Amino acid sequence: MNGAELNSHLRYQLFIQAYLDFLMYRRKHAELANFYTQRYHAFSEIFAIDLGARPAESRVTGEVHLDDARAIYPGFESTAAFYVSISTPLSGYLETPVQLSKVAGPYEARFRALASQQEQLCLELMCRMAQAMYGPCRTSVEESTLEALGFGKSQAPDPFDYW
Repeated sequence: MNGAELNSHLRYQLFIQAYLDFLMYRRKHAELANFYTQRYHAFSEIFAIDLGARPAESRVTGEVHLDDARAIYPGFESTAAFYVSISTPLSGYLETPVQLSKVAGPYEARFRALASQQEQLCLELMCRMAQAMYGPCRTSVEESTLEALGFGKSQAPDPFDYW
């Protein structure tokens, strides 16, 4: 990946992560759902792209053929669905019972490492797909902009507060 492609990839990454967070929390506690839904919609407005909808002719650049973008989109959707479903055998426990932890605990770190690799791979693939569907990303969002809009990292609700 050359410098321009890497820059485009990193710009898409923050947007795509906002989309994945939206998908992950949209059916959770109302505060989580509200924050991540509004955050994604703010990104969507800034980038002028709705990642939850098939590519439209008005958003696809001259560098990308609309039929190609529409052919890639189902893979983008399925990759997002896979990302949201990633878990480990013990991920549903707030506190794992001691007996279970003794048996499965030594495996959990390995499962978490694999899950983290899968998440990173999905994010990388989705960035490549976004570039293929919409062309190079020329839009960037700074943390200060997100803070001003009320969607900075420090403003995000902690999911563990709603367990």
